[in-house]
Amino acid sequence: MADDALARLKKANEDRVVLGLKSVTGVLPRQDIDILLRDDPDVLNLFLLALAALQDEDMVKERMGYFQIAGIHGLPKTPWDGVEAPGKEEGSVDPSGYCAHSTPTFPTWHRPYLAMMEQTLYIQMLDIAGNYKEPHKAKYKAAAQRFRLPFWDYFRPRDGPVEFPGVIDEGKTSYAYDYKAPRIFTEPSIMVRKGPDDKLSKLPVNPLYQYQFGSGLKPSDWNNSAVKDPKYYPRDATVRYPVHEFDPKFGQGGTETMNIVLNNLRMDTNRLILHMLHSSVYNKYDDFASNGAPQKPTSPRSNTKTEIFVWEGASGSLEDIHGMYHGLVGGMAIAKLSAGGHMSRVPIAAFDPIFWMHHCQIDRFFAVWQAVHDKNDPESWFSDSAMAESDLLPFRTKAGKHYWNSNDSRSTQDFGYTYPEIQSTSEATWDVFSKMYEWSVPLQKPKRDIKAPPGMEPIDVSKSQFFRFDGEDPATTGVGTLSESISIAKQPALQKPVELVQKAIYEDPVPSKGYSREWFIDDRVQRLALNGEFTILYFISDDKYGHAPASFHQYLMSPSLAAITYIFAAPTELCNNCGHQDEQAHIVTSTASITSFLLDFVEVDNQPLASLEPEHVVPFLQQRLKWRIITPDGELADPRNLASTKDLKINVNCKVAPLPRDSGGEVQYERYPEIIDHIIQAASPTAESIQA
Repeated sequence: MADDALARLKKANEDRVVLGLKSVTGVLPRQDIDILLRDDPDVLNLFLLALAALQDEDMVKERMGYFQIAGIHGLPKTPWDGVEAPGKEEGSVDPSGYCAHSTPTFPTWHRPYLAMMEQTLYIQMLDIAGNYKEPHKAKYKAAAQRFRLPFWDYFRPRDGPVEFPGVIDEGKTSYAYDYKAPRIFTEPSIMVRKGPDDKLSKLPVNPLYQYQFGSGLKPSDWNNSAVKDPKYYPRDATVRYPVHEFDPKFGQGGTETMNIVLNNLRMDTNRLILHMLHSSVYNKYDDFASNGAPQKPTSPRSNTKTEIFVWEGASGSLEDIHGMYHGLVGGMAIAKLSAGGHMSRVPIAAFDPIFWMHHCQIDRFFAVWQAVHDKNDPESWFSDSAMAESDLLPFRTKAGKHYWNSNDSRSTQDFGYTYPEIQSTSEATWDVFSKMYEWSVPLQKPKRDIKAPPGMEPIDVSKSQFFRFDGEDPATTGVGTLSESISIAKQPALQKPVELVQKAIYEDPVPSKGYSREWFIDDRVQRLALNGEFTILYFISDDKYGHAPASFHQYLMSPSLAAITYIFAAPTELCNNCGHQDEQAHIVTSTASITSFLLDFVEVDNQPLASLEPEHVVPFLQQRLKWRIITPDGELADPRNLASTKDLKINVNCKVAPLPRDSGGEVQYERYPEIIDHIIQAASPTAESIQA
């Protein structure tokens, strides 16, 4: 039976059909990349070798090779396996990607996309396992049966302590834990055990660090408005936060800059996802899934410069979080210096290997939302039933023109995977998930020396085989043990979070009575307002504590940077869906939490902000809240032009919830449109300093 199932899977892969791995290995949990590294290095070893093999130049023309699968997301400008993109006319000069962004199918479209890569890697891993001598062959064939794509948990600490720009200590802020990207993503080369003898040797190009394009993309693919300048978007390999040698004074560049920004915005992003996964505001799928704005604004107030709107319903979304991390990983465009890395541009984002672990994390959030909110109730699923049944091109369920749809993609188990936090009831799922993360998201004065609960401490990866560049083999030196490892066979990973909750000495950083206030900035704008990706940055600047940058070249490293909205969109000439959305003046919404940044101002000496109560926060923000917009080309945009021609609107609101967090009771939302008047008046389209 097992051989028959494997033969069917291999035949499906040859026919470019997505089956998933359920039929061959059952339903297994996807794991965080560092947990996989610690607990099952044999699986990770095979995964790295298989990924490197799929990325090889010889695989460029293979439909199920890395280049072709990644190309489904954007470039090259040719149909994948003959599947025409939706809405394309015969002879169109724009047969580009199968964009599902800013539509309710965003989460469900990416689910078979990930499953396609997952099953392709599994088959490649089996082939590689066959190249080892015994007993290594048996070990790796067994390891392949445990494989699922790993995810990158943005909110799991990787090290500690850390220091980054902020307002606590003369332009710096510190925290007990470092939320940098996992080391496995940032080492240019990596150590692996290769066949036939299982000897440790260097893989010169770490397949999780970058993808080398080779002959895949042609000059005609690159020569478009999004990625046409080779100075900014290297055509030989993917990059993150590129900084060019003609201006060495700008920033840190590369991995260091990425990690600083990830730490700076981590706490409020964590706060936002906890809010979205549990709040009743996000009970409906359409509100949670996409940043498209189906609801209408209400209660308009007009003045001479813009209209101030109060919204009903949800503003932020899963897609909103997803887009922000594309920007945080790739980097923001800076005129004449850098246009950001490949992850920050839709047409080339999927070529960066971190894309796949990032999207597994987004799918994980989707699965947790389903476990908490989606009870297979039609009222909680797509409001448009026809859209739920529409084809998710180009992902086939069987040979021919038979494709997955969103109803088919509703269950992760149908693809053969789950996530460790998913339990049998919605209450149990939320109990596990919330206790993994709420400890690091204070509702009142933050604890800088807070201790992570058991199961969430940073994992020491330094002695792992993958980083033994000194040539010492941990299998023979006896120095390769990390923190306590749990046998996969004896202790299924699916059960670990339950143990974490039962054993953790959980320290709630809030008092047992009263209520909390969390502050958010909502914005909405036409998705194609600037014909491509663009960034809205929010600053809370203060003469003494904020240290506002004098030039927008320094924005990402600014101690006063409080929040970011990243609009992840492709140019209309590259994306048919984007073209239609531009014609329809399609609106997207985003939410950014600023609570943690405000708490820093409560904590500093002389307390420029006395509390999170409105009587203190409203005048504080009116005096200090600024915002700027960076175009796809890295220039400053005039915010008043976007307000008058591209429907840019901004709102500030406050969530008021009873304490402690699990006490129940009514959650209320207060809106403060009067703050926006001051944001608009403070913004300047010409001066670079946010002190304007």
